[in-house]
Amino acid sequence: HVTGVQTCALPISNLFQNGEDGGAQAVAYAEKALSLEPFQIERYEFLAATCFDAGYNNLLAGNRDMAKQYFEQAAGVPDRIEDIAATLNDTEKELWKDSPMINPTAPVKLNAGKSLCLLGRWPEAEQNLQAALSGEKVKGEAVLWLAVLRDKQGRTQEAQNLLAEAGKLAPESAKKFEELSGAGILTN
Repeated sequence: HVTGVQTCALPISNLFQNGEDGGAQAVAYAEKALSLEPFQIERYEFLAATCFDAGYNNLLAGNRDMAKQYFEQAAGVPDRIEDIAATLNDTEKELWKDSPMINPTAPVKLNAGKSLCLLGRWPEAEQNLQAALSGEKVKGEAVLWLAVLRDKQGRTQEAQNLLAEAGKLAPESAKKFEELSGAGILTN
Protein backbone atom coordinates (compact mmCIF):
# COMPACT_ATOMS: atom_id res chain seq x y z
CA HIS A 1 0.00 0.00 0.00
CA VAL A 2 1.39 3.38 -1.03
CA THR A 3 0.66 6.41 1.14
CA GLY A 4 -0.60 9.69 -0.28
CA VAL A 5 2.71 11.43 0.36
CA GLN A 6 4.66 8.82 -1.54
CA THR A 7 2.16 9.00 -4.37
CA CYS A 8 2.40 12.79 -4.47
CA ALA A 9 6.16 12.94 -3.97
CA LEU A 10 7.08 11.82 -7.46
CA PRO A 11 5.15 14.46 -9.42
CA ILE A 12 6.08 17.16 -6.91
CA SER A 13 9.81 16.60 -7.39
CA ASN A 14 9.20 16.87 -11.12
CA LEU A 15 7.27 20.11 -10.59
CA PHE A 16 10.27 21.68 -8.88
CA GLN A 17 12.60 20.60 -11.66
CA ASN A 18 10.38 21.41 -14.61
CA GLY A 19 7.91 23.98 -13.32
CA GLU A 20 8.18 27.68 -13.89
CA ASP A 21 5.62 28.62 -11.24
CA GLY A 22 8.20 28.88 -8.46
CA GLY A 23 6.83 25.85 -6.64
CA ALA A 24 3.20 27.04 -6.44
CA GLN A 25 1.81 23.83 -7.90
CA ALA A 26 3.99 21.66 -5.63
CA VAL A 27 2.81 23.58 -2.56
CA ALA A 28 -0.80 23.34 -3.77
CA TYR A 29 -0.45 19.54 -4.02
CA ALA A 30 1.03 19.39 -0.51
CA GLU A 31 -1.84 21.52 0.81
CA LYS A 32 -4.34 19.24 -0.96
CA ALA A 33 -2.76 16.13 0.60
CA LEU A 34 -3.02 17.80 4.00
CA SER A 35 -6.64 18.79 3.47
CA LEU A 36 -7.51 15.15 2.74
CA GLU A 37 -5.83 13.86 5.92
CA PRO A 38 -5.55 16.73 8.40
CA PHE A 39 -4.68 14.47 11.36
CA GLN A 40 -1.75 12.73 9.64
CA ILE A 41 1.49 14.31 10.85
CA GLU A 42 3.30 13.15 7.71
CA ARG A 43 1.19 15.56 5.66
CA TYR A 44 2.42 18.48 7.78
CA GLU A 45 6.02 17.27 7.47
CA PHE A 46 5.57 17.10 3.71
CA LEU A 47 3.99 20.56 3.54
CA ALA A 48 6.75 22.14 5.66
CA ALA A 49 9.46 20.55 3.49
CA THR A 50 7.71 21.51 0.24
CA CYS A 51 7.23 25.12 1.35
CA PHE A 52 10.86 25.38 2.44
CA ASP A 53 12.06 23.92 -0.87
CA ALA A 54 9.86 26.32 -2.83
CA GLY A 55 11.15 29.23 -0.77
CA TYR A 56 14.79 28.22 -1.14
CA ASN A 57 14.48 27.67 -4.89
CA ASN A 58 12.86 31.11 -5.23
CA LEU A 59 15.59 32.68 -3.09
CA LEU A 60 18.28 31.17 -5.33
CA ALA A 61 16.39 32.42 -8.41
CA GLY A 62 16.25 35.95 -6.98
CA ASN A 63 12.49 35.89 -6.36
CA ARG A 64 12.73 37.30 -2.84
CA ASP A 65 9.03 38.08 -2.36
CA MET A 66 7.97 34.57 -3.36
CA ALA A 67 10.73 33.08 -1.21
CA LYS A 68 9.55 35.07 1.78
CA GLN A 69 5.95 33.92 1.24
CA TYR A 70 6.95 30.24 1.18
CA PHE A 71 9.30 30.58 4.17
CA GLU A 72 6.50 32.23 6.14
CA GLN A 73 4.19 29.38 5.17
CA ALA A 74 6.75 26.75 6.29
CA ALA A 75 7.35 28.65 9.53
CA GLY A 76 3.62 28.57 10.25
CA VAL A 77 3.23 24.79 10.00
CA PRO A 78 3.93 24.10 13.71
CA ASP A 79 1.12 26.50 14.65
CA ARG A 80 -1.22 24.78 12.20
CA ILE A 81 -0.48 21.45 13.89
CA GLU A 82 -1.17 22.90 17.32
CA ASP A 83 -4.40 24.46 16.01
CA ILE A 84 -5.69 21.14 14.63
CA ALA A 85 -4.69 19.30 17.83
CA ALA A 86 -6.68 21.85 19.84
CA THR A 87 -9.83 20.83 17.97
CA LEU A 88 -9.73 17.35 19.53
CA ASN A 89 -12.13 16.88 22.43
CA ASP A 90 -11.25 14.87 25.55
CA THR A 91 -12.85 11.67 24.25
CA GLU A 92 -10.93 11.90 20.97
CA LYS A 93 -7.71 12.48 22.89
CA GLU A 94 -8.40 9.40 25.04
CA LEU A 95 -9.09 7.29 21.96
CA TRP A 96 -5.92 8.53 20.23
CA LYS A 97 -3.70 5.70 21.44
CA ASP A 98 -2.37 3.91 18.35
CA SER A 99 0.08 6.68 17.59
CA PRO A 100 1.58 9.67 19.38
CA MET A 101 -0.67 12.70 19.83
CA ILE A 102 -0.39 15.07 16.89
CA ASN A 103 2.39 17.54 17.70
CA PRO A 104 5.01 19.35 15.65
CA THR A 105 7.71 16.76 14.89
CA ALA A 106 11.45 17.23 14.46
CA PRO A 107 11.16 17.40 10.63
CA VAL A 108 8.45 20.08 10.91
CA LYS A 109 10.53 22.04 13.43
CA LEU A 110 13.60 21.69 11.18
CA ASN A 111 11.88 23.19 8.13
CA ALA A 112 10.29 25.92 10.23
CA GLY A 113 13.70 26.70 11.76
CA LYS A 114 15.46 26.76 8.39
CA SER A 115 12.80 29.12 7.05
CA LEU A 116 12.95 31.38 10.10
CA CYS A 117 16.75 31.50 9.81
CA LEU A 118 16.51 32.79 6.24
CA LEU A 119 13.78 35.23 7.29
CA GLY A 120 16.19 36.70 9.84
CA ARG A 121 13.95 35.72 12.76
CA TRP A 122 16.83 34.22 14.70
CA PRO A 123 15.39 33.62 18.19
CA GLU A 124 12.47 31.69 16.67
CA ALA A 125 14.82 29.89 14.29
CA GLU A 126 17.01 28.79 17.18
CA GLN A 127 14.04 27.55 19.18
CA ASN A 128 12.82 25.41 16.27
CA LEU A 129 16.27 24.13 15.31
CA GLN A 130 17.00 23.17 18.93
CA ALA A 131 13.69 21.27 19.00
CA ALA A 132 14.65 19.49 15.75
CA LEU A 133 17.77 18.07 17.43
CA SER A 134 15.51 15.49 19.08
CA GLY A 135 14.89 13.76 15.75
CA GLU A 136 17.62 11.26 14.91
CA LYS A 137 16.90 11.40 11.17
CA VAL A 138 17.21 15.19 11.00
CA LYS A 139 19.74 15.87 13.77
CA GLY A 140 22.69 16.34 11.39
CA GLU A 141 20.79 18.83 9.27
CA ALA A 142 19.54 20.65 12.38
CA VAL A 143 23.13 21.03 13.64
CA LEU A 144 24.18 22.26 10.18
CA TRP A 145 21.46 24.93 10.25
CA LEU A 146 22.44 25.94 13.77
CA ALA A 147 25.95 26.45 12.35
CA VAL A 148 24.49 28.58 9.55
CA LEU A 149 22.49 30.56 12.11
CA ARG A 150 25.59 31.19 14.25
CA ASP A 151 27.52 32.25 11.15
CA LYS A 152 24.80 34.73 10.16
CA GLN A 153 24.88 36.08 13.72
CA GLY A 154 28.64 36.64 13.41
CA ARG A 155 29.41 33.94 15.98
CA THR A 156 32.08 32.32 13.82
CA GLN A 157 33.76 30.05 16.37
CA GLU A 158 30.43 28.55 17.47
CA ALA A 159 29.53 28.10 13.81
CA GLN A 160 32.78 26.21 13.16
CA ASN A 161 32.25 23.98 16.21
CA LEU A 162 28.71 23.16 15.09
CA LEU A 163 29.89 22.58 11.54
CA ALA A 164 32.42 20.03 12.79
CA GLU A 165 29.64 18.27 14.71
CA ALA A 166 27.37 18.36 11.65
CA GLY A 167 30.18 16.84 9.59
CA LYS A 168 30.27 13.86 11.93
CA LEU A 169 26.50 13.41 11.97
CA ALA A 170 25.77 14.02 8.29
CA PRO A 171 28.92 14.46 6.15
CA GLU A 172 26.91 15.07 2.97
CA SER A 173 24.92 17.95 4.43
CA ALA A 174 27.95 19.65 5.99
CA LYS A 175 29.26 20.28 2.47
CA LYS A 176 26.34 22.66 1.93
CA PHE A 177 27.51 25.09 4.63
CA GLU A 178 29.15 27.61 2.28
CA GLU A 179 26.09 27.79 0.02
CA LEU A 180 23.71 28.11 2.96
CA SER A 181 25.81 30.69 4.77
CA GLY A 182 25.95 32.75 1.59
CA ALA A 183 22.17 32.68 1.15
CA GLY A 184 20.61 36.06 1.74
CA ILE A 185 18.37 36.94 4.63
CA LEU A 186 14.82 38.10 3.96
CA THR A 187 13.97 40.65 6.60
CA ASN A 188 10.69 42.50 6.99
